[in-house]
Amino acid sequence: MKKKPGKKAALIMMLALLLAPIFWLQSTSEALAAAPAFKEKSIEIIGVGETYQLDIVNKVDGSKYKWSSSNTKVARVSSKGVVTSVGKGSATIRCVVTYSNNKTKTLTCKVKVIIPATKIRINNANEVNGAHVLRLGEVYDFNRDIEPSNSSDKTYWSIGGGDPECLKILDSSKGKVQAIKTGYVVLKATAARTATEEDAMKSIVDDAIIIRVVAPSASVTSAEIVDSAQIKVVFDSPIDESTVIGTDGSLLDTITITLKSNIKGVMASDPGKLKAQLSDDKKTLIITASNRFDGEYVINFSSNIKTTEGIALTEDYKLMKYADTVPPTITDSVMDDTGMIVTIKFSEPIDFSGLKISNLSVLPGQSTSTTIDPITASIITNKNNYIVSDDKRSLTINLSNIAYTDFNKIFTVAISGIKDMAGNPPANSYLIAYLRTDNTPKLQAKLINIIRTGYYTLTATFDRSINYGGYATIQGGSVMYGIVDEKDPKKVHYTMNEADAARTGVQTVMVTGWQAYNVKPDDTTSYQQHKRSVNFDVDKTNPVLLKEEFDAQTGILTLTYNKEVTLSSNTGAFNATLVTINDEIRPNNIINYTRLSSDDPKVIKLQLTNMTYYGNYTFTLDKFFVMDNFRNYGLERTITISNTEGANIELPGPYLITQSTTNLSEIYLEFAHMLDVASAQNVANYSIPGVTILNAKLVKNTKDDGATVVLTVADGSIEISLERPIKISGVKSYSGTYAPISDFTATVYLKDNKKPYYVTAIYDKNKMNEVRLRFSEEITGSMVVKVTNQVGGYSYEIGNTVTVSGTDVIITLLSTPGNNSRLRIDIIDNKIKDTSGNETTPMNTQIHVVASY
Repeated sequence: MKKKPGKKAALIMMLALLLAPIFWLQSTSEALAAAPAFKEKSIEIIGVGETYQLDIVNKVDGSKYKWSSSNTKVARVSSKGVVTSVGKGSATIRCVVTYSNNKTKTLTCKVKVIIPATKIRINNANEVNGAHVLRLGEVYDFNRDIEPSNSSDKTYWSIGGGDPECLKILDSSKGKVQAIKTGYVVLKATAARTATEEDAMKSIVDDAIIIRVVAPSASVTSAEIVDSAQIKVVFDSPIDESTVIGTDGSLLDTITITLKSNIKGVMASDPGKLKAQLSDDKKTLIITASNRFDGEYVINFSSNIKTTEGIALTEDYKLMKYADTVPPTITDSVMDDTGMIVTIKFSEPIDFSGLKISNLSVLPGQSTSTTIDPITASIITNKNNYIVSDDKRSLTINLSNIAYTDFNKIFTVAISGIKDMAGNPPANSYLIAYLRTDNTPKLQAKLINIIRTGYYTLTATFDRSINYGGYATIQGGSVMYGIVDEKDPKKVHYTMNEADAARTGVQTVMVTGWQAYNVKPDDTTSYQQHKRSVNFDVDKTNPVLLKEEFDAQTGILTLTYNKEVTLSSNTGAFNATLVTINDEIRPNNIINYTRLSSDDPKVIKLQLTNMTYYGNYTFTLDKFFVMDNFRNYGLERTITISNTEGANIELPGPYLITQSTTNLSEIYLEFAHMLDVASAQNVANYSIPGVTILNAKLVKNTKDDGATVVLTVADGSIEISLERPIKISGVKSYSGTYAPISDFTATVYLKDNKKPYYVTAIYDKNKMNEVRLRFSEEITGSMVVKVTNQVGGYSYEIGNTVTVSGTDVIITLLSTPGNNSRLRIDIIDNKIKDTSGNETTPMNTQIHVVASY
């Protein structure tokens, strides 16, 4: 019998209808009940390691809870909902609730961990006399340290006192300020929840500095001798190069270096001619000597030095010492682009007069063959093959002619017989240098471009040095052979004939056959014709004289043009009109000139001669004076030069300054020329910092033997013995032969002129036969005294001897005086002086002391 499926389906449907209300009621009751939730949607925790219990309301029985944190570096959470702070920041705490029917609900709470600051300190203030100095207009970015380092607090910068108009806070959250008015102001940094004034008012964690705003100025930060041939000067502001460096690179007399003698009386060595170079930021000046520095020097800085903004430098001087005891070393060995020329660089200028090259060998392990061809040995060991650089800091040798079997080997040689300019030999009497060549095959040099650089000249530029220039042709023109540029071997010049030079417009130029160094044999790329389109339209503008500079001390006239130029003649003459310093007008003054070499093709340097009078010379450069590379002549230009600026037409300062050995209050100035009496005896024309000058007297004034001025200074105004600068200005020569001295400074060692004085008499009861006369400072010399013992109505003379020790004149009595008797000391002869030679101030010739023991 078959079962009937319809009855079974009906039964199932009936059961579903009966049970549905039960499930519906259960779901409805769960939905209607309040759902689980955190009491708080967000919390804040202050500090690290603090805890907070998160509570869930409306928990459902039988549910499970799984806790987690979105950022455990900020906050962790336990299985029971206890949140622990770890670090500053924000995190989300989640709790996944799983009901008994396996349905889930996720609860979230935002947690913010705050770590308040306990201390704040402004860390980049440079305080001088208790204040950070800013120049007017200067912008400065202050910074601070906050403790703890992981604090979440921000910094609010504000004015905390003083004149608030002195400072403008450009960013109150970052400490960037600008000085806008001279005066004093207090800058305050406050740690607060946010970088706002409102939160800063609630905080007690702060720090403050005093800021002094000053008018713009410039000064010398430091000056030191860094090696035997160089001085490094650092300024606090960018310096106008023209106020410290001449057109020929020499150091101008706005900076002078004076030789001093040391404590042993040894004079510092003469550094010779001084060259100078400014750094890119114009704040660091390197002064290089042609000889060497050794000993003690004073470097003086004139107010004629200006910043790039035209601010005068504060006059200053620095004491410098240098004793070169450091042996020279080799710093590098450099091979040039040809692979054949090697330069050995040294740490300082070297005296190569005793140069010896020996112990030639191949560096072990770098070559299969250690043998050296005799030809190679003769080239490398011959000291005459080594070229000394102009600055004496390197040796260069050309190894292109060594035996081909020795190419690419690394050689070592011992360099001996050398010493630095102070006489220091190398540490082991010799130095090891490495020499090598590199003729390994390389790709042929690539042609970069071709341009017309002159009326008759085309110039090709390659990506590496060229050994042979090959040739070039212009479409339909003649063949031009290339000449490698002497200064830049990556450039090759080709000279056109008249017909080709006359072409205009864009022309096709083909270059072929060039050869670089050490080219791979199978690289034939240069044998092909390399075509370039070249604009043949020539520049038809005239060369323009941009600047003329004349150095009166050297007689060199420097003319700077806007383009490369050549001189029509390397020698010649100008017909100048002269206006002398006495306003005389003298026409038809012939100035002869000779061209000097120049590294810049835009610069013409001329050595001028026959300028025998001081004044302003005016002359004309005619239009044929110079010509550019495209045969354009210069424009006619009239210029005026002066041989008075920087020339030594000013009255020379004293050639000798000494302090009198018999009267330390007198200073002698020896001049080589006769002086104007009134200006020479004007006290206002002389100054010594810290010393009062009372009188200036001209005690000698002759045409043949010069003049002597004696400066008398106040007794005691030279309080300590040291080097002091003496400044002179306004002193004139007799009958106006020279211009007045404008700014002369020299240093001289002045002993103190403070006289010792008698203080008291001491009777030593422990040494009953000794009396001490005490003075105000250490003394030397001798004294003769008569000692009389007065007892009651009687008196008798006591013999004595006198010695000097420290601050005391010690009178040793030859017999012991009576107790409580009176001693009268008569000073017969007083030759007591201090250690500088100052005699004592006047003292009583009779001293009384009681002999009490």
